Amino acid sequence: MSESSGPDAEDIEELMRRGHPYLADTADAVVEAVTRAARAAGDRPRIFEIGCASGILSSRVRAALPGARMIASEELPELASLARRRLEGTGVELYTGPFCEWSEPVDVLFSGGAHHHLDTAYLGHARRLLVEDGVYVIGDELCPEYCHGPLGERIAAAEVIRYAGGYVLTTTSEWADYEMNGTVPDAAVAMERRRKQALWRWYRFVVDQAMAGGHYEVAVAELTSTRDDLVTGSQAEHKMSPAIVERELALAGFVPRARHVIGPPDDPSLQSFHVYELVRG
Repeated sequence: MSESSGPDAEDIEELMRRGHPYLADTADAVVEAVTRAARAAGDRPRIFEIGCASGILSSRVRAALPGARMIASEELPELASLARRRLEGTGVELYTGPFCEWSEPVDVLFSGGAHHHLDTAYLGHARRLLVEDGVYVIGDELCPEYCHGPLGERIAAAEVIRYAGGYVLTTTSEWADYEMNGTVPDAAVAMERRRKQALWRWYRFVVDQAMAGGHYEVAVAELTSTRDDLVTGSQAEHKMSPAIVERELALAGFVPRARHVIGPPDDPSLQSFHVYELVRG
């Protein structure tokens, strides 16, 4: 591949794995968790991936579990086309309809990098699809934790998690005020300011690592994500803290069975990648 030609979509995925810190480790952790849960489910577990992109993770899980029924879902046509090409002949079923319209029960559900792009309303459907002892594995890049002190207490006590133009509201009364008057509480504004500061430290590290390794395509992609993520309420990219994600999961009826933090254990500002193993509460 010449420098002038630029990488295609499948190349970019591989470049990101080589040039993005902790991304490959997170993918490995997701595959390991899914494989372990599926083996515990029996001889022919039903496994479903939400948002498979080009199908890399589904193909890896399929290789580890050739006897499983494997369904990879991808709604975006350009990505579904890549997945169809990658998964051809593997026995993986490609589902391109809306996730909310899939109705067959599954033993193991998983997503790798899709959760923070989805409306969290999907979690209710995800929980309904899982059999009673099923497992949902989420691997995702989140914003390193910024909900400390009173802001952390605010999230831990949240009766709802709702987004008002990107600001996090935690009570039904806050949401009612926002819908009626456009009011956003000071605590939500302070939380968003903290989010942006934590994101900047993280993205700066990622871009520096990519540049140091000569992975310029990765650096450019991350700079684009930085721009999008620093816009409050961006539809392209909007990473929240682990505390917020975990509260959303709890409110949706999921209970954590295990949590794996990928990254340096002594530096929370660089702990962006998380893998959760969840069961129905």
